[in-house]
Amino acid sequence: MAAAVLGDLWRRRQERSPVLIVIDEAHNVCPAEPDDRLVAVAAGHATRIAAEGRKFGLYLLISTQRPQKIPENVLSQADNLVLLRLNSLADSAFAQAAFSFVPPSLIDRSVTFRQGEGLIAGKITASTQNQLEKSFASATAVARQYPQYANAITAGAKTSFLHGADWAYAAGVITTVVGIALVFFLFPRKDNEQRLLGEYHQADSTQVKASPAARVRGQSSPGG
Repeated sequence: MAAAVLGDLWRRRQERSPVLIVIDEAHNVCPAEPDDRLVAVAAGHATRIAAEGRKFGLYLLISTQRPQKIPENVLSQADNLVLLRLNSLADSAFAQAAFSFVPPSLIDRSVTFRQGEGLIAGKITASTQNQLEKSFASATAVARQYPQYANAITAGAKTSFLHGADWAYAAGVITTVVGIALVFFLFPRKDNEQRLLGEYHQADSTQVKASPAARVRGQSSPGG
């Protein structure tokens, strides 16, 4: 079935109708080492679509728990990666080789992901590239001033960028904790808040009774 569907889509590629092809359990549909002829045909179509399909409007989304069993030519053509937990270091190493545009330190974390955690990575646009280059401009300028430390300065800038996610996460946690502490210590609890509201109400009532306008309204007119 997979061979027939993929083959039909490839034969009709000149129609240039946008199609997203989703292959779940891709290590069974298009394995790197097919077990029979039909599976080999399906794997061949998947590899061809991955390499050339985009210009015809054919887009491939593959899902697998065993990336090592997917043809390398299929994985290397992927521009975007959604990586959930990997169960082995061997799969992690293979993913690093296949997705060279993703920093290895990020892929290494995949073996520690919990449920609901993952890594999404992809190629960046020209505008994003320009912003990243600007962010390194100051480090580059300092490195030029101190050429004997140029390698250390640029390496430090790169490390800071790659580990920025960790600092951002830590800053978010610290901010949350500080916010909870401020609310707990500086803002009154429900019973204190009700007591303060009662005091404010009593103070407002006292001011109204003591005001000159209240006394005038309470007096009788001379002709009454």
